Amino acid sequence: MIKAGTDQAFSANGSSGAERYPSAAPGGKAPSSQVGQSAVAVELAGKDAGLQLDFWQGVTPGAYEVASRVKRALPLEATLRFRRLDRIAMSRFSSRSYIVSRSDRSVRRYAGRFVKIKLFVQGGAILCHGGSRLRLDRGAVHIIDQSRNWNAVYDDHEQLSVFLPHHTIGYQPARHPVCISFPVGSPTGRVLASAVSSLLGCLTVVDTNEANAFADGFAALIRQTLSGTAPDSSIAAARSLRLEAMKAFIDRHIDDIELGIDRLVVEFRLSRATVFRDFAALGGVANYVRARRLERAFDELMHNPGQRGIVTATADRWHFASASHFSEAFFYHFGARPGEIVGLRREAAALDTAPVSALGSPPATDLAAAQLRLRNLYARFTQ
Repeated sequence: MIKAGTDQAFSANGSSGAERYPSAAPGGKAPSSQVGQSAVAVELAGKDAGLQLDFWQGVTPGAYEVASRVKRALPLEATLRFRRLDRIAMSRFSSRSYIVSRSDRSVRRYAGRFVKIKLFVQGGAILCHGGSRLRLDRGAVHIIDQSRNWNAVYDDHEQLSVFLPHHTIGYQPARHPVCISFPVGSPTGRVLASAVSSLLGCLTVVDTNEANAFADGFAALIRQTLSGTAPDSSIAAARSLRLEAMKAFIDRHIDDIELGIDRLVVEFRLSRATVFRDFAALGGVANYVRARRLERAFDELMHNPGQRGIVTATADRWHFASASHFSEAFFYHFGARPGEIVGLRREAAALDTAPVSALGSPPATDLAAAQLRLRNLYARFTQ
């Protein structure tokens, strides 16, 4: 089922069926009392696996690289309800397991100055950025920056998402983490989870002005929540700057097999206790260095055309004891095997400039129209 631009809204409680997505009123326009001018509904269940993957990659060409966990053999069976208002967008999305990368190249091409606020209905993901490995699941509300590089491996899942530009909520990439999570068992998490569900659910019964008012209220709630997440004290600021300086040093010398805590102690004239304390939240210096090497390996494998022995060569390059040790560490960190990542960028590259009409056989016209609609709705957030 493909519907573009005439859906009324989507339910946040998981219900489905045609009655949830009524067609437009006579004349091709949604009823004026409803919010339906910037919406798309897509269901790809049962369609060719490669076509499904090409469709999603083509929605945001170049902004993200997407791959199924077993290359193109397993269909994603994805469904999406997407709606955009003036200053906010919302979606309900479900899919089988897949891999998505927001690479340095993607960040350079598409700024992505917005966050996605995610509430999982089921399943989850592993998100990796800057040496950190975060588990995203239904136990928390997650605010994820889209202007920085990260890699994520998703389970079979269903999620509610709200898209908000940085400036509307006071989000500052230089001050805030790439991912901020609020457990749903905490007071803040309960409020945010309820707000996300309510925001997506209320749009079936409100007009445009009321919908924008709800959206503004939600943005104000997120702004207020974020105001308490950025460190303000001079001591905390100094520690943060020191840690960032050490992390930058590690990145510059990541090829050095001797890189470790002793090198940092000498270079920054700090005690071992201070360095231990600064890296405690990242699992220690050795863990951080290993994580950054794994992230470099991920990028190299993603851009490799699939040459013979590439996994073993990558393990050697990044100073792992063996290919099996590298594979185990890689799987623990990303939730995917190295072989699943090889060639990911090559698969996506062909779609960066491909015309929408190149998406395959009938009903390609409907698919192309829906993809173009989604691409246009998404563009204001990725540009």
